[in-house]
Amino acid sequence: MGSEEPPSSSALPGDRAFASVPRAWALLEMRRPGDAAREAGDAVARDPQDAEARMALAVALLAGRRAAEAVREAEESVHLAPDSPRALWTLGVAHGQSGNAAQAQRLLADVRRLDPENPSVLIDLSWSHSLAGNWLAMAAAARAALALDPEEPKAWLNLGIAHGCEGRTREAWNEIRRSLRLDPESPIAHFALGQLHVRGGSWRAAAAAFREALTLDPGELSWERELVGAVKASFVQGASRYLLHLPKQWGLPRIAYATAVGSPRRRLLRRLRVAVVTCLFVGIFIAVWTVQIENRRFEFHPARGLRAWPLWAPLCLVPLYGIFLDPLVEWWMLHRIRAGRLPGASRSR
Repeated sequence: MGSEEPPSSSALPGDRAFASVPRAWALLEMRRPGDAAREAGDAVARDPQDAEARMALAVALLAGRRAAEAVREAEESVHLAPDSPRALWTLGVAHGQSGNAAQAQRLLADVRRLDPENPSVLIDLSWSHSLAGNWLAMAAAARAALALDPEEPKAWLNLGIAHGCEGRTREAWNEIRRSLRLDPESPIAHFALGQLHVRGGSWRAAAAAFREALTLDPGELSWERELVGAVKASFVQGASRYLLHLPKQWGLPRIAYATAVGSPRRRLLRRLRVAVVTCLFVGIFIAVWTVQIENRRFEFHPARGLRAWPLWAPLCLVPLYGIFLDPLVEWWMLHRIRAGRLPGASRSR
């Protein structure tokens, strides 16, 4: 009587699920969150009670900026493994990315008590404090992480961001640059460096930093706006310096940057504000040339005001450009960025 061969491991659903989870983590290390989510999702479909697979899926969803789904998967992993610090950790990060800063801080503080020697927990706790704008607590948690691992690039980055938001620019420069030396492939570090350049008015350097951040992480759409704003500001800075001979540019580059970033409502309000102020200046120009004081009386000379049109007519173009043409220019620039055809803004795919 011949003995039967045991079934191959590839035929066992549990083993296939087990194999998918390490592949999902490996894909996350390769910064391929979509593929990682598919692998982890397959593992969850084969074994819905696998807490590790749920955690991998939650982390992949977080990397893909699907925070609401990540919270649900992380809650399931905590339900399946209530004593697992990793499950609580994943849930805390998911709450943080979904905007629930208080819940994120509570969960990550619990994880820190369970695993006090893990610098990565302190890094995420530091990040959760930034969601509430608590820069002192953010810096303190980052320093605690550096006390455990002085070569941790994310801890240096968080410390630099906290100091930058506190106005301690010199320290922020050093810390963010050190973070980049330790991890040159960090898109967030390049973005933070770009923000420091924006504060200093170095628009060309800011555009280069935002460009590098987008090359490393093409999925961050808000960074595209930052790149557009920096490119516009750099152009306005050059034009005002070399064409209008304005050494200080009167804040024009910063206005060009501000009208490109933020929510659509904020961008519209900023453009309307510029249009209203420009119209007031036009009115003042016309009034100065139209109204004369003669014999202690006001004399109106409309023809004289109209003859001065070369002085005030160019200002009329500013609100027209800002409200109608500037959005079209930004749309064109965003299209070129996404297609990788904006000069100097090539994007890796």
